[in-house]
Amino acid sequence: MSIGTDTRRQSLAPTAASKRILFVSLTPPVPPTNGHRMRNLVLLRALAAEGHRVSLVSFADPDGAEYVTRRLGELCHDVTLVAPEPAGHGRGGQYWPRLCALSSPFPYGVWRFASRALAGVVSARLARGGVDVVICDGIYLVRNLPRPARVPIILSEQAISHEALARYLRYESNPLKLAYGWIEYRKTRRWELRACAGVSGVIACSSRERHLLGEMCPDARVAVVPNCVDTESYLPVEDDDGATVLFVGAMDWLPNRDAIDFLCARILPPLRAFAPGATLIVAGRNPSSRLGRRLAAIPGLRFVGAVEDTRPLLARAAAFVAPLRIGSGTRIKILEAAAMAKPIVSTTLGAEGLELSNGKEILLADEPRRFARAVADLLSDPGRRRAMGRAARRRVTEQYSLPALRHALCGALVELC
Repeated sequence: MSIGTDTRRQSLAPTAASKRILFVSLTPPVPPTNGHRMRNLVLLRALAAEGHRVSLVSFADPDGAEYVTRRLGELCHDVTLVAPEPAGHGRGGQYWPRLCALSSPFPYGVWRFASRALAGVVSARLARGGVDVVICDGIYLVRNLPRPARVPIILSEQAISHEALARYLRYESNPLKLAYGWIEYRKTRRWELRACAGVSGVIACSSRERHLLGEMCPDARVAVVPNCVDTESYLPVEDDDGATVLFVGAMDWLPNRDAIDFLCARILPPLRAFAPGATLIVAGRNPSSRLGRRLAAIPGLRFVGAVEDTRPLLARAAAFVAPLRIGSGTRIKILEAAAMAKPIVSTTLGAEGLELSNGKEILLADEPRRFARAVADLLSDPGRRRAMGRAARRRVTEQYSLPALRHALCGALVELC
C-alpha cells in the first residue's frame, strides 16, 4: 500500500544531460542513522546537484512519513513510501521468518523484501513513461523490478553481501547457526552474481569490490562510486582530552556487535595496561538489554547509547577505533572520523576499500595487542595524533568528499546507461 507521495522539487533546472531517475530504496535515507542511509542520502544530494530529476520509491519506516517527505523535498521530485509486507506471514520473532524462508530458492533478504505493492508502484511508474534509468538499492530489491526492463537498471551495491556472510561464518561456533549460515551464503552468492549480471550496470563502493565482482561475474559492468561525506560539515578539532578512545556503530548490526566483543574482550585489557588513563566510549543504537548490561559492567568503558550527531563525540576523542572482523564494503564511520581530523586505528578489514595510507593516514592492526599498542602510542603522542589527523582529513577532502562523489556518479551514469 502506498502511504505517502509528494514533495515536488522546483528549485533545480534540469540541464541537457539531466536524467529522470527512479530510485528504488530499501529504506528512506532520512534520518541518516546508519551507513546505508547515509550513502543513499549523499547519492540523492549528488544527483540533485547535477540537475537530475529523482523520484524516490521506498519501503516506509513504521512512522514519520511526513518527516521523510518534507526532508527529501529539496532533493527529490516526488517521494512514494510503501508499507512493508510482514515477514513470516505476520508471526513475530526473529527466527520464524528465517525458518519460513528456508524452503525458498531465494536468500532470506530477497524472500523478506519481495513486495507486490512495491513491485506494482515501480511497474506503474515505468509503464507511464518519464523514467530514463532505475537505480536499485541493493540485491534484495531486484526481484521487485519488472523484467525485461523498459529502461536501464543500475544496481547500487553498498557491499558484497555473500562476502560478508562468508566472513561471519569464520567466527560462528553455534552449529545450527553455522548450518543455516552456509545455506544462506550459497543462496546469496548465487543470487548476487545473477543480479549483477542481469542489470545494465553496477555501482560499487571501491576499486577492490569492482575487481572482485569483475572476477566472479565477468558479464557485469561495474563502475566505482565511493562512499563519501560532506567534509564541509565536519570541522576539524585537533584539541582533545588525550584519553578518550571512541567506537561508533549500530548495535543491531552483527559486524558491530562482533567488533564490540573483540574490542572489549581482546583489545581493552592490554590497552588499559599500556595506557591506564584511557577511557573507551561506545556509541550505538538498539543494543539488546543483555549487551547494555554487559557494557555497563566493564571498567574503563562508558556506553552512551544512540546519538543523533556523532560530531561532538568525535571532537572530544583522542583516537577513533574500528576493530571490525566481519562485513564488506567501506566504512563511512572511518570517513567521518578522518573528516574531523582524528587519528584512526582499524583492522585491515575495517579499513578495506579505503585508500588511506597505513602509518600516515591510518594505523592498521589485526592482532589484539598490536591494536592496543597502536592506540596507546597515539594517546601518548599529541604531535603524532595531530599529524595523522591532518593527513586523514586531506585524503578524505581530496577523494571522499561530495565533489568527488558527484564526479564519480556522473561518470558512472555515462558509462553504464
